[in-house]
Amino acid sequence: MNLWENLRLAWEALMSNRLRAALTMLGIIIGVGSVIAIITIGRGTRAAVISEIQGLGGNLITIFPRQPTGSERSRFELLNEDDLDRLALAVPEIREIMTQDMLRTEVRHGSQRRNADLVGLSAGYAEAYRMTISPGRWFTREEEAAGARVAVIGSKLAEDLFGSEDPVGKAIYAAGYPFTVIGVVQPDTGLLARAFGGFGLEQLVMAPGTAVRRITGTKDILSVDVVVEDGADLNQVVEDIKAYLKAAHPNGEFMVVSTQQITQALSSVTGILTGVIGAIAAISLVVGGVGIMNIMLVSVTERTREIGVRKAIGARRSDILWQFLIEAVVISVSGGLIGTALAQVPVWLVGRALDIPLSITWDAVALAVGFSVLVGVVFGVYPASKAASLDPIEALRYE
Repeated sequence: MNLWENLRLAWEALMSNRLRAALTMLGIIIGVGSVIAIITIGRGTRAAVISEIQGLGGNLITIFPRQPTGSERSRFELLNEDDLDRLALAVPEIREIMTQDMLRTEVRHGSQRRNADLVGLSAGYAEAYRMTISPGRWFTREEEAAGARVAVIGSKLAEDLFGSEDPVGKAIYAAGYPFTVIGVVQPDTGLLARAFGGFGLEQLVMAPGTAVRRITGTKDILSVDVVVEDGADLNQVVEDIKAYLKAAHPNGEFMVVSTQQITQALSSVTGILTGVIGAIAAISLVVGGVGIMNIMLVSVTERTREIGVRKAIGARRSDILWQFLIEAVVISVSGGLIGTALAQVPVWLVGRALDIPLSITWDAVALAVGFSVLVGVVFGVYPASKAASLDPIEALRYE
């Protein structure tokens, strides 16, 4: 008996018991659909997050202090303004050094008052972090050097303080000092920003770091972002910065991390999570396989006389074995194809909810359907072997 004849017999057997076949396929449908959906969503979200990080520029390095091991919080050691020039000389691959300071304070305009963070930044931050300023503009390097009291405020803070009024050109008071509003930063609409509440940009007052440090009366800097020259070895620059910090601040500890390292870490973590969750979802494939084995054993019992007749008229053991094995594989593959089609639904829903492009790839389909074929073979072997080993005389006598 050839393959096509076995496939025809398998399909006829399924069609004669449609409800039972559908229920048998259910575990495979759920398993394949879940695996494909999880792999697709995991890959899509990972690609979207990594794309956003890389959009900041692949040549950024962030430096911030951390608490020395076994020390009290009061022993945090910060970088200061004097470190910036020395760091630039120590690591010639550095193109620009950007600083960040923060002060929690009250911000007011007229009778409106709000608690907000006054953040001192460098002029390069808007470009480096792809900030959207509308209306108005970001402050210039000349304003930063002069310590000008100009500010870019978040859109939510602008609404709270000014309502529908255009805030550009008007004064606000932060930490008791007047600042002229020159722009409004709009919240980021990317996946990371939405996941973490827009990073709080809409509630900030952003001003030149020099102006903020004059208010606080300190040269200490909360954190530093370094822009590295194009083509430089980021890993080597990170090591050179660590060496400088160790020599300049032997009692301090600093975290030095590049966007490249963040991207690699995120890619690794999301890949592991996708694999683990996909493996858990694949358990339902095993459950579906057990269902296939159970139904095939029932089918063998129901068709005992048929098997006896076929053997009596010359069917070989291998013919019976292949007939039932192919029937199990047909059930499994049919369930896999249906599961693949149904996986489009959660993928579309998640893609729409997160506003990211998600599409099922052929390798994900091949993996899930291939695994469903394997399940059909593994769990179909025993029932097929049992059918093939039936004695034809005993089978003909079976009632």
